[in-house]
This record gives sequence, structure tokens and C-alpha cells, in this order.
Amino acid sequence: MREDIPNGCPTSRDDRTKILVAVELRAYRTAIGRAIQVLRPHLEVTVDEPDELQTEVARLEPALVICSQPKPATSDGGPAWVELRRSSGSLR
Repeated sequence: MREDIPNGCPTSRDDRTKILVAVELRAYRTAIGRAIQVLRPHLEVTVDEPDELQTEVARLEPALVICSQPKPATSDGGPAWVELRRSSGSLR
């Protein structure tokens, strides 16, 4: 087991922690995903449309989701969740 991966974090076949980025604006999600890939190349980053969020969470089983939607209330456990909300045309 790799020491840089917290216990219980879902990993890919090659032992990389998975991150899913699904922010509303394409430019934002692309920039966030690329920045994570450059700064943390040992992570597996997937950038996808927010409309595909629930399908991709089920398929990928990521350790972290960065998106424009709140974590589902029925979600028991699951990935860590960062919600980026738009306010007056910008994310906050």
C-alpha cells in the first residue's frame, strides 16, 4: 500500500487516487482539472459535464468530487465533496 494515499481512498488499477471535476463552466472545470494534473501528477483526474455527475461518480468511485452541485442528501459515505457555486456570474 502506498503511504501517500490515505486509507480507504478509492484508487485506480495503477494505484492512483481518483478525482472527478464536474463544474458548470467548461473553462473552469478544464482549468481546475489541468491544474490538479500538473501539480499532482500522481492523481487520476477526470473532467466531465455536470449532467453526467451521478453516472460518473458511480462508475469511477472517486475519492474527491469537485462540482457545482451539492452532495446528495441520500449519500451515505462516498467521496469527499467540494461544491463550487456560481454567484452573480462567478464561482464562489
